[in-house]
Amino acid sequence: MKLLLPKPEADRERWQQALASSGHSLLWVDPWVFDVFEETPEQRNHWLNLDLFTGVICVSPFAARLLTSALDRYWPMSPVGVQWWCNGPGTASELSNAGLEPRFPDQGHTAESVMAGLDHGTINGQKWLVVQGEGGRERYPQALRELGADVTVLCLYRRKINTGALPALVEQSDHAQAMLIGSVTLLDALMEAHPHHWRGWPGLWLYTSERLQHRAKDWALPTGKQLNGASPQALLAAV
Repeated sequence: MKLLLPKPEADRERWQQALASSGHSLLWVDPWVFDVFEETPEQRNHWLNLDLFTGVICVSPFAARLLTSALDRYWPMSPVGVQWWCNGPGTASELSNAGLEPRFPDQGHTAESVMAGLDHGTINGQKWLVVQGEGGRERYPQALRELGADVTVLCLYRRKINTGALPALVEQSDHAQAMLIGSVTLLDALMEAHPHHWRGWPGLWLYTSERLQHRAKDWALPTGKQLNGASPQALLAAV
């Protein structure tokens, strides 16, 4: 099967290695642009006091890269006693490469799965840090605060669509039998730019979450297939 993967360039090697023996042909388009915000004194203060947090949640591989960059600047040795959490193996690999011991769900790889894995009985009164991009979902801060945690959110970057990549996705889709969709932002951009093409595309849509399937329904797209998470392993299980 020819699979179209709209993934950031930085994630490509990991996905290629994981899918190398699958027998599938991989088509790549990077539709993302990341703008990193200038560090503020408040952010620097949080970096310097990372050891005061019980847990740190990174919502994406890019967030993990910015976190580990801050550790390189401010922490000769990583702070002790902090729980490092993330959704899945992609973000976990970024944290592991920096010498951290990340925790993530065995299955699901969603915010809901991460929250289910936390010890809810001890969170009340704890300090938690969420590292994310601008406009990220409020699932983590909201759920942690409902459990009584003192939550700090660091928005370190803005992720946006490279509109120049949208025609490339249309072109590559003519050669693909299935396409991975892991972002509502990307799905919306595809449909706003080329709705007639995508509504008529005969390939298999592969959605990484139930939320994406619901959004696809809003756009009158085929239900496709929902993956059990956003990892290469979940993709292989689906195809």
